[in-house]
Amino acid sequence: MAASRAAQSPSPAPDLADSQSFLDAYGHYLAVTLHSPASSTIVPEAFLAWLDCCCHALCNEIYAAMLPVLVHPHPAIFAPSPSLANPLRYLIGVSAAHPSDPDLTARLTCGLQAFLSQLRQHSTLLAPKALGGSGLWLNARYLARSDLTLAVGTSASEHTSIALSPRPITLPTSQQTPSPSQPLPPSALAAIRSSLLIVDEPDPSATPTLSADATRPSARARTCIPPSSSNSSSSSSAAVKLRPASDVLARLRWDQALGGPDAYVVGYWDRFVGVVEIGAGKWERESTNEEWVPMHRVEYVRRAEGEGGDGGGGGGEKGAEAGSGKWNGDDGLVWHRGRRIDRIFGSGVKHDPATEAKNETA
Repeated sequence: MAASRAAQSPSPAPDLADSQSFLDAYGHYLAVTLHSPASSTIVPEAFLAWLDCCCHALCNEIYAAMLPVLVHPHPAIFAPSPSLANPLRYLIGVSAAHPSDPDLTARLTCGLQAFLSQLRQHSTLLAPKALGGSGLWLNARYLARSDLTLAVGTSASEHTSIALSPRPITLPTSQQTPSPSQPLPPSALAAIRSSLLIVDEPDPSATPTLSADATRPSARARTCIPPSSSNSSSSSSAAVKLRPASDVLARLRWDQALGGPDAYVVGYWDRFVGVVEIGAGKWERESTNEEWVPMHRVEYVRRAEGEGGDGGGGGGEKGAEAGSGKWNGDDGLVWHRGRRIDRIFGSGVKHDPATEAKNETA
């Protein structure tokens, strides 16, 4: 279905035979860049052909998940001039009604990170050298046209040199070349498609408004938010605002009275293995990093084992007891999405530890 829709794009692609026409045709691009450890590194043509097929598969998944967005891959690899470093770049033009929309940016960024993750899992060439790989590595970004030149060179002449030096892919004739119709298994494509349906969690302070389109399913209605671990049917609990996980992690970083981020652990949802824990001090904030996780996947934040939770809560009467060295409860949780607990700022529902323990044993 996705492949047929890609072939029947409602918006004709520009003349891709001319590289400059392609670069002038779009305001935004997906840039997939292959780096090698040295200029003498030989990249097998079969691998380049496979990577090209994967980029086309990514376009098909974007068509399937994001109806208003049209993408057109350039049919050649953009290679640097001999005087520059040696990354090879695949460019995909993006045409959208609102290309700078935060939801669109977040969804494409999530999709690119899932795309890179699947490529690393299904190609031995992308394994680290220490594990027997070739040392090749990939990154991918959603870029405005003005940022694209900054990403591929350091001077105006270098920008032109890279932009106008496409190196066509020569498909090998061996039987080892992967089929262009299925360069990745269905499970990998499903993971990429799911990531493209993800958006950032909504701002809790925003006031919802109804419009003429209110009866139609929105992008947020299709987000891949994992189910809560507790029953959230209570209307009174749902009506109480909970500070987002981003605010909690930000405060743990700057408020040293709380012990610093290394004293806490973040539990987040992984679509394959369930809840995964990582130290709050290692939480990746840069969305272009391969370890980045969207904030709406965070389920809870707790004190690391052995930490006493010293420091003030700063959340008023509903927060931690200032100076007491104890939080309201002994479960170690300082923030929990499903239970609407916030012992950092004091938002959410006020929980009675004795009542909670009684309910859990009932």
